[in-house]
Amino acid sequence: MNKVLELKGYKSLRAFNGFHTLLLGMKMLPLYISESYEAFYNRFSELDDSSKEAMLREAALFVDLEKEQIEAMMSFCYDKNGIPYEPSNMKNLKPNELIEIIISVCMEISTINIDLISESEKKKLQHFTVDLKKSFVRNPTASLEEMINCAFYESAHIGIGSLNIGL
Repeated sequence: MNKVLELKGYKSLRAFNGFHTLLLGMKMLPLYISESYEAFYNRFSELDDSSKEAMLREAALFVDLEKEQIEAMMSFCYDKNGIPYEPSNMKNLKPNELIEIIISVCMEISTINIDLISESEKKKLQHFTVDLKKSFVRNPTASLEEMINCAFYESAHIGIGSLNIGL
């Protein structure tokens, strides 16, 4: 593992985006596709370091990161002389060296605790159900599609990202 500098500034955000790009790529595999990203991320967060590293290594082999994300990750690692990597170094690095840099930075990022959904948003989601039966009584000529569209409009209006529909 490479030594990682303190993650701060715009490049740390780009590195963070790269980390989540890798995880999202893993989540798209048939084994994980049925999970929400939040559930997948929470399960990843609970893994021990060697399991996290193995999953990140697998993702780094097939998930296509943007050049800017890789350069951002590189900027947080040192070369063998203790000098932080620059984007100009990328052309001289072998694939295995780039992957080691990606893994090192991602392992550091994995220690940062950021909730994907705030607790107040989770509470909103748990208690918000649109009752389509009541909607139908109010407007008996509305189609199911119209009622669902109305329910989505209501959910967007109160600021939640998903919807439980009671039939």
